Amino acid sequence: MIFKKLEIFNYGIFKGEHKVIFAAPSIQSVTLVGGLNGSGKTTIFEAIQIALFGSRSNLHKENKQSSYAKYLTSKINRDANEQVGTSIKFTINLSEDIDIHEDIMIVRSWKNTTKGLKEYFEVYRNDIVDIDLSENWIEFISQIISPNLSKLFLFDGEKILQYADPNNTSALLIQ
Repeated sequence: MIFKKLEIFNYGIFKGEHKVIFAAPSIQSVTLVGGLNGSGKTTIFEAIQIALFGSRSNLHKENKQSSYAKYLTSKINRDANEQVGTSIKFTINLSEDIDIHEDIMIVRSWKNTTKGLKEYFEVYRNDIVDIDLSENWIEFISQIISPNLSKLFLFDGEKILQYADPNNTSALLIQ
């Protein structure tokens, strides 16, 4: 899986629209994200996990939120209008993993409505919504990377000690 671009709008500490364009992969195919404490590195990793896995990311459980909806609500930028909502667009290329050669853009957005939180999700290929892929996304992406194992690939340095602890590592691998 090659990360191409992440676009976030009113997500976490990022008010308004922000883009991260990932460098073309090298032979090692590793992407490092650096920055000062509090600059949004963890927010970027969480946004990627939410885009890819939604409620299956289990970030709401790790962050001690009682529900996925409450977790998403907590991720709407506090200075943004809740009714405008939040969105994450994540563009990837899977040509190395599966026989899909065009880029795929995953769009997950949510906002508060009079009836509570409303989440929207679509997957695009060639700038057109792929209905089948959108409806079966979690099964599709889980064949490439398990939501539970994604923590081993998307983490920040502050959390690496948790994964290095033998008690935590075995529990993570059991999942």
